[in-house]
Amino acid sequence: MLNDNQINKEPPNHLEGSIIYDYVEFSGIPLEELKTKISDFQRINVQDFHNKASVRDFYENSKTYIYDLLGINGDKIGIANKINKFIPELFDIIKEHPGNNFMEFGGGVGAFCEIIKENTNKNVTYVDVKGHISDFALWRFKKYNLDIDTIIIPQDSFKFETNFDIIFSDAVWEHLNPELQIGYLIDLDPYIRINGILVLLIDLSGENQNMPMHYDVDVVKICNTIKNLGYNNIWGDNTFASVWHKPL
Repeated sequence: MLNDNQINKEPPNHLEGSIIYDYVEFSGIPLEELKTKISDFQRINVQDFHNKASVRDFYENSKTYIYDLLGINGDKIGIANKINKFIPELFDIIKEHPGNNFMEFGGGVGAFCEIIKENTNKNVTYVDVKGHISDFALWRFKKYNLDIDTIIIPQDSFKFETNFDIIFSDAVWEHLNPELQIGYLIDLDPYIRINGILVLLIDLSGENQNMPMHYDVDVVKICNTIKNLGYNNIWGDNTFASVWHKPL
């Protein structure tokens, strides 16, 4: 499993084999043009957001929102470094958990699912809504012949045919309106097995003119909801990065 001593602290010196390089192949956008778009993602996404008919339309049809994700998820080393910074024990928690079924709720470009698949023996499931970003993730899974299950869900509801031992979610809750923020936690709970783990990373910057697709998140209310569902906190109570255990 990747750990803090095995991960380079400097960014990679080249892009070949990275997620950004893959997106060049997937999209046909030249590398230098893509780098410019990534650097200017906020202005581009604000314009695209306001040009769409609705929030649903934006997530289903935006071809620009991925520039935001590529800026912070451009390669697997950077993603692993970010997770180690926010929750230093998380990779060990995931690797050492006796359960076999891992799910990423809101899997984005799919890189974290790929990291877990490559570094553990767990069954990995990618979950996200239909859109350009999930299309790219599924394309990457196919390109690299990754044994990752995929589930595409509606934007305002979900049902699964199985339960999971670990559910991980990064940068999803700030995209949900406050009612869904609580409802999604309640709806996810039955799909987390006893002795399971729930991991949440939430951007708490809130709605602003540069990120109009974000909502404010009351992280204390989020954490209290999880506690009321019977979970014990094992990392980051009332913070943007938290880990929860569903006791026996």
